[in-house]
Amino acid sequence: ACISKHRALGSFSSCGMSWNFSRWPSFCSVSLCLAISPTRCTERGAEVSAGPQGEDLAAEHFHHGNRLLQSGNYAAAEAEYRAAASIRPSDPAFHVNLAAVLLHGEAARSAEAEFASRTAISLQPSMARAHYSLAQVLMHGSSNRHKEGYRRLARALALEPSDPDLCLGMGRIALQQGKLDSAVEHLHQAVMLRPSHAQSRDQLGYTLSKMERLEESRVWLESAVERGSTYNAVAKLIEVLLWQGDTGEARRGGGPPR
Repeated sequence: ACISKHRALGSFSSCGMSWNFSRWPSFCSVSLCLAISPTRCTERGAEVSAGPQGEDLAAEHFHHGNRLLQSGNYAAAEAEYRAAASIRPSDPAFHVNLAAVLLHGEAARSAEAEFASRTAISLQPSMARAHYSLAQVLMHGSSNRHKEGYRRLARALALEPSDPDLCLGMGRIALQQGKLDSAVEHLHQAVMLRPSHAQSRDQLGYTLSKMERLEESRVWLESAVERGSTYNAVAKLIEVLLWQGDTGEARRGGGPPR
């Protein structure tokens, strides 16, 4: 889901680092363009000494790339991330965001995105978002690589079990694969970790509707609409109301949440 085509950036903090990410579109893609604040790779002592001016310039290129990514200018964002990485090649965040623009640009360049993701992992094996980035590439490609992609996503979640976006990602992929019980488990965890997030709620409601657990689905979809979720959530809520025979409520577009 490319930032420019959907919603504005949000943010959260983890291990002292600030991360920015785009919100997910409802019921469709399992991908996520990341915009990660630069962090030094100290685990392997691979930091290149670029000097204060070089460090500032790398960060400047990186943040400019984030703004371009947010506006949908993928080609220019790619140039900025490459410039940042050329100054400070040991920073995994630069490679993760480069992978995002390569994968989600006008023409997906999966091989290059995979190389950038694997580079980030080699620099910082404990970075959950680097594993997540590789998972996106693998899930984007041929079906014979989806199993490895799912393993990478599970690895990312194991590294950051309290990351609601990774729980949401696991839920979406489980849903895509028809593993509905697993999808509900991960999506419920995403809601518990971030109760205000409308998209986690509408995904949970959608999954429950596929399991014909209509009353539960209705509750979650209504709570998603209450929190400003998408048109898709409203449409699915109306569909559930019609399945339940509540035509009056359906005609009102779901009405106010209960």
